[in-house]
Amino acid sequence: MLCKLELEPSQKVVVSNENCLFTQMPQDILIGSGLIIPKKHRENVFELSEDDWADTFDLVKKVKAYLDENHQPNGYNLA
Repeated sequence: MLCKLELEPSQKVVVSNENCLFTQMPQDILIGSGLIIPKKHRENVFELSEDDWADTFDLVKKVKAYLDENHQPNGYNLA
């Protein structure tokens, strides 16, 4: 599902940049939760390019701003 967004119609791209997407699906418990995923398929995290890493960190900051504005969370978990 992550690589093929069309397989899960409820999954929406909320924020993106050149190399990454932040996606969300409707949640009843983890309101505002989502995933940051690279646009290019990688076998594992160790195969990310320097640009992928930089864009991931850039997107984390943009997603935080989005979540602060829309959900006012008490904290964040990154995994």
